[in-house]
Amino acid sequence: MKVPGRRAKLVELAGWVSTALARRGIRAVLVGGAAVSVHTANRYLSLDVDLATVADGRELAEVMLGLGFTRTGRVWQHPRFTPTLDFVPGPPAVGNAILNRFMTVRTRYGPVTVVTPTQASMDRLAAFYHWNDRQGLEQALQIARNSRIDMPAIARWSASEGMTARFEEFRRALLIDSRARPRTARKHR
Repeated sequence: MKVPGRRAKLVELAGWVSTALARRGIRAVLVGGAAVSVHTANRYLSLDVDLATVADGRELAEVMLGLGFTRTGRVWQHPRFTPTLDFVPGPPAVGNAILNRFMTVRTRYGPVTVVTPTQASMDRLAAFYHWNDRQGLEQALQIARNSRIDMPAIARWSASEGMTARFEEFRRALLIDSRARPRTARKHR
């Protein structure tokens, strides 16, 4: 299996690890800040790779040690890469909603299963909703600016979380942002 270079993108590192995990029958889903990086074309840069899985820690350790990683607590580090890797207990969820449909991003080091842009937005909004994390709001806005999201699905999820007012703040910020963008002039015939 081809090892990524030192300057590999987070998604490439995730693809490499995901491929090794898949060979052992382990499914992992890219979540958190690295998923935000994927859905913002790296306008947001995470410093770690979070993979959600229900796999047993011993199985994960066998794969990771075989790839050359070392572990400190939950965090895995490889001597070739600055970003660290963390396994988040699965299944992937946002607030009270368990996620079960994902997308696949193909990299030169293997495919990686990733939460969708809508799910990544919901994840960031959960931090905004429940902990007043303004960076979470900004990251959700960055995803919405760069990727197609399902606003009705986010509205329904927000209502189920009891956060309709906070959703409206997100929606208004997105609307204001879209009005502030310069429009390109149309050619007249």
